[in-house]
Amino acid sequence: MTQVQQSSDKERAATALRSFAQRFGLRLETQVSFDECPGFVALGFEPYFGSPNGVVIDAIEPPSYEGNHTLKTYAYDREIFYSQVNASQLATYEDNEFIEMFRDWGYFGECPPTWLENQIT
Repeated sequence: MTQVQQSSDKERAATALRSFAQRFGLRLETQVSFDECPGFVALGFEPYFGSPNGVVIDAIEPPSYEGNHTLKTYAYDREIFYSQVNASQLATYEDNEFIEMFRDWGYFGECPPTWLENQIT
């Protein structure tokens, strides 16, 4: 995987994800491309959420709000969970919204983070 630059909404969403990941101890990588899927950029990849093989996070934007079919196929072929998120909305998420998103995806690592077990208030 390599990091690349993206549009301003995607950059703001990547910054918000990266900030949350740093503060909450995730191994999330943002704005990544996969060697086996050249030319296609994922907003993020987290190896311990979504499936035993992680989650590929794909940013969707107006007007089509369509995800990247090639990236989706890449993830599905490797049994990686694929999730589409609205980049402009994700850029404004509060911590409780990120926690809910990651909780929804499920944790597949050995020791879940303590914040994952706590109730959202």
